[in-house]
Parts: sequence; C-alpha cells; structure tokens
Amino acid sequence: MKPSLLVSIITLSIFLTILVAKSSSAAPTRVTKELVDRVCPKTRNPDLCRNILIQYTGSPLFPQPLARFNALALAQATTTGRQIWDLYKHMSRYRSELKTRFHISWQKYSVATKYLKEVNSNLQGGINYVTSAKSHASLAMSAAQSGDWELSANQQHVPANIAAGSRRFQELCSILIVLCDELAN
Repeated sequence: MKPSLLVSIITLSIFLTILVAKSSSAAPTRVTKELVDRVCPKTRNPDLCRNILIQYTGSPLFPQPLARFNALALAQATTTGRQIWDLYKHMSRYRSELKTRFHISWQKYSVATKYLKEVNSNLQGGINYVTSAKSHASLAMSAAQSGDWELSANQQHVPANIAAGSRRFQELCSILIVLCDELAN
C-alpha cells in the first residue's frame, strides 16, 4: 500500500472519529421555560402541556417527560376503550347498527393502544428512535380519531365520558408528537 494512501485513510478515520464523537456528545435538550413557551402552544392543549412539562424543568426532555406523556396517553386510550367496550357489551342486539359502530370504535382504540405500546418500545430503544416514536404516536392518534368518527357518524352525540376521554387522548398524543419533533430537530 502506498504511504500517501495510508496517510489519507488514517486522516479520514481520525476525521470520522472526531465527527462521531462531536455528534454523540451534543448536550441533550433540556426542559426550560423557553422550551415550554416555544413547544406547548403547538399542541392541542397548551395548558396541559405546560403544567406537566414544567415539573421537569432542568432535566433532559428525553426520556422521562416523553415517557410520561406516552404513559398518560396509553392510560387514556385504555380507559376510553374500556368505556366504549362497556357500552357495547350492554347494548341490545336489536340495536345492531349502533352496536356495530361501538364495536368498530373499540377496535380502533385497541389499535391505538397497540401503537402507543410501540412508542414505548421506541423510547426504550434510545434517542435515535424518536422519529419512529412520533410515527407510532401519529398512527395511534389517527386510529382513535377513526373510532370517534365511527361513533359520531349516525348518532346525535357521543356519550360525554367517551367524548371527554377522546379529547384528552388527542391532546396527549399531540403533545407527544410535538415533543418528538423538538427532539428530532
């Protein structure tokens, strides 16, 4: 091997080592008042975002605050799905069209729950999986919206507890998505 080629390879490997070390040693995004003021208005419920995120002031945005919002969204999807299932289970078989709509909606919330469990797996994989976590959170939000549309398609109103649970779920998912965006940038 020629000495000039060997020097070039060594120089390139030193450069790549420095580049990788610099990118992996970047300071983590920390929760600050400025971050909260910048991020929370982009969500569906800025007050909810602010109230929870401010508790983490000074700590890294990943993994703890992100995991907390995912846990809250997962709990809300589970609760809302259970409420839909309970109504479905107690419906008369003579109201078959409405019963079918409740069953489809419950299935959509089950899918949303599955996607949020994937978000949890992504978060356990590390900061490099934030984009995947965002995708799964978006899919969960979309699945739940589809279930909500199914319920409201042929009915004057959705039961108040389900409507409130759905709204809260959408708010939590929007916060999760915005925080993933913040970390990806």
